[in-house]
Amino acid sequence: MIFILTIKSMSRDYESMKKDIQISLTNLRTSYIDIYQIHNPTMEQLDIVQSENGALKALLEAKDNHQIGHIGLTAHSLEVFEKALDLPWVETIMFPFNIVENQGLEFIKKCKEKNIGFIAMKPLAGGAIENGTLALRYIASFDEVTLIIPGMASVDEVNENMAVLDNASPLSDDELKEI
Repeated sequence: MIFILTIKSMSRDYESMKKDIQISLTNLRTSYIDIYQIHNPTMEQLDIVQSENGALKALLEAKDNHQIGHIGLTAHSLEVFEKALDLPWVETIMFPFNIVENQGLEFIKKCKEKNIGFIAMKPLAGGAIENGTLALRYIASFDEVTLIIPGMASVDEVNENMAVLDNASPLSDDELKEI
């Protein structure tokens, strides 16, 4: 089993992001975070993040100091997702992807082409999808998806989600009909 420590921050400027990074390291009692993500910026906020005193400067410093491994971005807007694909510092993109929310599929495929990790958030559509196993198998069937992050509230849910990884068979005709 592999654990990847990821953090996301709403900070947009240098000082705030620098502070957030230190708080994260201290609170988690670690010296290293695998992925640090700029959380859900608007197009205008992306400009601030990348400015001379923007959050990106603090993230790049932390990366140079081996405090973080990769810089990512989370998005809920297709416009931001598309823009992120062309930003040279973006190494991962997190975006909603599930059976009912697949509007980003074209951009998800571009992630793989550009060697950008894609993190599927909301794999159960915020609880709207009842068959979690089918929902996770659907997402896992796309090799463009690097990581799926389902929420889990019990050990049973952890075990159910882990069992999905053991079933690499293609979706059956019946499962595709259910989808």
